[in-house]
Amino acid sequence: MPSATHQTLVLLFESHPELTFELARRAGAPLRDEYERIEQVSAEFEDPLDIENPVRADVALAGHKHGRPRRALVVEVQLGEDANKEWTVVLYRAALRRKLRCSTWVVWFSPDPKVRASVFEPMFAEEPELRPLVVTPEMIPRVRDLAAAMADYAWAVLAAVMHATGPDAVVGARCTIQALLRSKPPNYGRYIQLVTDSIGEEAMQQVREQLPPEDEEPLSEWERRGSAFVRGRKEGLAQGREQGREQGREQGLEAMRGALRAVLEVRGLAVDDRTDAQISACADTDELSVLISRAATVTSAAQLFSANA
Repeated sequence: MPSATHQTLVLLFESHPELTFELARRAGAPLRDEYERIEQVSAEFEDPLDIENPVRADVALAGHKHGRPRRALVVEVQLGEDANKEWTVVLYRAALRRKLRCSTWVVWFSPDPKVRASVFEPMFAEEPELRPLVVTPEMIPRVRDLAAAMADYAWAVLAAVMHATGPDAVVGARCTIQALLRSKPPNYGRYIQLVTDSIGEEAMQQVREQLPPEDEEPLSEWERRGSAFVRGRKEGLAQGREQGREQGREQGLEAMRGALRAVLEVRGLAVDDRTDAQISACADTDELSVLISRAATVTSAAQLFSANA
């Protein structure tokens, strides 16, 4: 099943077709026309060798001019290497071209340099004419100030993802998150999570430290609502309180302790023996609720109780 990161990148391309066409231009597609509209079209195609199991691309878009499709794009978001792409991307392009009767290109987007390199070697080393258009970091300028991020948050999100390991990772993520928090476009929470997941926890901690006071609390509040571990927190809290009423206080506390451990596990924070013993000894539902929320932002499990002192 595609990851949340993959699906949010797909959402970004679907929601911003003009950005997607511009990215294709930068990658080499000869898209010189001005289009009356750019619309999303079905990305599901028949596999001629297996009719009963259609294949599906990530995004398919068509630019219309004079009342008909004039140019079309297939966008593939790849976070890992997949040998099947050496034939699926060719099939996608041919199938969409046949369906719309217009020139079509495949755009390959990946923030991972190894995945980008796989398109050149080994997949299409001897067949460059079949190679999709690969988006590279040079095609997406770094965002270094809030005004630029506010002017076009979608480009800022892409820049934060594509340059997530470079020297401007922290400033780019900070400006992008600030712009998203202040403008609150549709799905801004998912885009914030995309940025935070891309840059890693160490860089994200620097972002938190650099955020101005007016942006600090909304960010941590969103993280508590929208991060991957929140589902476990909510279910754990609900389960703990419900069990506390129906089956006894200790069962409810144990469920909340389990939820706290689950949050730390999802975030990849190791729990040492001392911290585990402190969690086991915690016998206050309000304190456990605070600790579960705090687990969203600490950089180590040991900070849970030191911050509580």
